[in-house]
Amino acid sequence: MGNDKEAQMDKMYKELFCKMKMRKLSQGEVAQQIGITRKALYNKLFGISDFTATEMFTLRDKFFPNETLDDLFAK
Repeated sequence: MGNDKEAQMDKMYKELFCKMKMRKLSQGEVAQQIGITRKALYNKLFGISDFTATEMFTLRDKFFPNETLDDLFAK
């Protein structure tokens, strides 16, 4: 039987999560800027639901303009 926490971490967008922490961006702030709730962002960051293409581009353009989508959304 696998560890649920480990399985969740494997689905997580670790790079994006770390970059948000490094820039001291709150989940609420990021969620508001891309037009979703904080809970929806949490679900997307942890792989429970998927980011839409529009959300990905908006997030990158507003907060990480020098990053590629591939790097930012690596799991």
